[in-house]
Amino acid sequence: MARSEADLLHALTLFLNGDDDAVWIITQHFVAALLAARNQVITENNLEDPSAMNESDLLEMSRHIAVIMFGFRERMQEIEDEGELADNIAWQWERIFIDQTVRAIEAGKLFGYMFVERVSGQVWEKTWMSRLAHNTCAVCEELHGMTIPVQQDFLSLGQILILPNDRHYAQTYGNLSAPSVHPHCQCWLMYTRRN
Repeated sequence: MARSEADLLHALTLFLNGDDDAVWIITQHFVAALLAARNQVITENNLEDPSAMNESDLLEMSRHIAVIMFGFRERMQEIEDEGELADNIAWQWERIFIDQTVRAIEAGKLFGYMFVERVSGQVWEKTWMSRLAHNTCAVCEELHGMTIPVQQDFLSLGQILILPNDRHYAQTYGNLSAPSVHPHCQCWLMYTRRN
């Protein structure tokens, strides 16, 4: 069920007060965004039933939603703990909500291409794309242009990425299958069909 922006903003306020119903409303929003993106990819590739999911699909989707909700809750708590001015907090809450929604959409696209690959036998690849602006982080810059099979991860849990200037990045929270290295990430995935 689609919810209005006012409903979602109200849910954000309730969420900060520990309301379990608000957690459910926000989770539903992220699931709906993920599924809509997934189904769009499947439909664009002319496959019949985008709703068909096996147990593996459901487990993977649940894992991504859990990561999204964990990141959402953690970032909301950080802002609340900082005790900034109310107007600034409201803006930051909304920004976090938008960031996590974008992550849900990106995860949905990834699931869509994984489904297309499994059902059609086509082979797809994903390429990490970064804005490459003055404020692009070193990890995203290093991953920019990396192309791998759609089923693989860019980084595995515990993997160390060597960055310029003898710096390192350790993947400390699950496998990195799509852009989610840091808050406000502006990276995305580009998908191409391999011949």
